[in-house]
Amino acid sequence: MTLDERARAAARATRGRMLAIEAPEPATVMRRHHRRRRLAVAAAATVVILAAAVPVAMRGSTTTKVVAGGSKSPLGSTTIAGWTRVSKQLAGLPADASFRAMSADGRTIMLAGETGIWRSDDGFHWTTGRAPEPDRPQRVTAIGQHGDVALAVGGMVPTVWRSDDRGRTWRAVARAHDLFGSPAPQMGRPFVDGLRWADGYWIGSGGASDGHAGVWISRDGTEWRQVLGPNNAGSIDIFAIGDGTLVGYWTTVRWTTRDPAVWGPPTTVSAPDRMYPQSITGDGRFAIAGNFVTNPPTPLLRSDDSGMHWVIDPGLLGAYPDARASTIARAAGLRVAAGTSGTPNHVDGWVSADGHPWTELPPGLRGGPGGVLSLIGEVGGRIVIVGTAPELDRYYTVDPSALAGTTTS
Repeated sequence: MTLDERARAAARATRGRMLAIEAPEPATVMRRHHRRRRLAVAAAATVVILAAAVPVAMRGSTTTKVVAGGSKSPLGSTTIAGWTRVSKQLAGLPADASFRAMSADGRTIMLAGETGIWRSDDGFHWTTGRAPEPDRPQRVTAIGQHGDVALAVGGMVPTVWRSDDRGRTWRAVARAHDLFGSPAPQMGRPFVDGLRWADGYWIGSGGASDGHAGVWISRDGTEWRQVLGPNNAGSIDIFAIGDGTLVGYWTTVRWTTRDPAVWGPPTTVSAPDRMYPQSITGDGRFAIAGNFVTNPPTPLLRSDDSGMHWVIDPGLLGAYPDARASTIARAAGLRVAAGTSGTPNHVDGWVSADGHPWTELPPGLRGGPGGVLSLIGEVGGRIVIVGTAPELDRYYTVDPSALAGTTTS
């Protein structure tokens, strides 16, 4: 994956946690940090937001239109002020599909989950990649792209599948119980929920067999070597900043490296009291704040040094006090946050050029109560945000030509 989206759906979250907006126990919040983003069976929404740039102000009155064909949204879609609600099924996605992972490189976007992998070149029309062994439960937990090559990781027995044609066809290239380390089924480990390419290596990230963070590297996906040393983190997520530096993080623990094969000892980041960066934009500028004690409406954090020191940013909650964002990304030069809001809660998403101001998903497109958005990508200049769970049968798009005040940063 070459874009900044870092929010990946995780497989082990407590059912309904984000829907109920429960406060985690202090003793378990550290281990649940990354699991909250793996809401494949817990979240009650699947949403896709597409945009080429952040809408800072809506244009005039709202309108509704139905379009079809080409790069247009599928027949039956509804548009209000440039944001479009689209039926998953009419777009080519199973209405009850659950998703665990997304990959996007600007040309192709892929969704992966319990039963397969879907691809799209425009974010509106999806097809199923010829299944990697349809007779086996796939349970794909991570997917990544580099040029025409894509890898996917998952399976009841740890498996790596490879595509050489941008996700159209797949084949298994590695499968073994100890592919990523000794099995520890009592802990659900090892698990890989992040996959990216950097400096000649595929890099898998997640949780190792010993109960702590794990990073694995491979040249072609067939053999994997664990490269992260002993640590006290529960898992790890990775993003790349513009100078080629890789940054790994988990709560207030942080690693940096320019060589994927060599990771030094972790350092501790500075964050507001009882908070930590839970999801970070790829430039390390903004983050969703996690909280070690409670689960209030979610503040944003801002950093001026690529994520080493964090302060509260008032922009999102100042405009939308009940926003509870679960993930944030930088795509197409823009900031995109997604999650849930309201009581009872409903799906929600927000876009901004620089954190001030934010534009919200129009209320008329939210649908019924319940739902969390958790995956962000970009294809064809559009930004894509998807929830993980099968209950929501629709997703959303944003058409930048129908929005005024569009800027990038």
